[in-house]
Amino acid sequence: MLKCNDQELIMTRYSNPKSIMRFHRENPAVVAIPTPVGLQHLQTKTSVYELDETKQNLKIHYQLKQLEGDSVFANYQLEIKWL
Repeated sequence: MLKCNDQELIMTRYSNPKSIMRFHRENPAVVAIPTPVGLQHLQTKTSVYELDETKQNLKIHYQLKQLEGDSVFANYQLEIKWL
């Protein structure tokens, strides 16, 4: 399920265990991601958050970081379009 507004996107996957990803336009967000080695608590730091309701799309560029320190796990670019 996706929920978004001009400040934040929340993506929820209803599985067992449930996954929730948050992307905030201005503030880092803590996320919990289930992996084969257990639940990983990470942080998303969003550098681009462009919601265009007229064109029906959302662009997000973000880093997935460790909670402790400044270690970057990965960089991602996400684009969501709807009809």
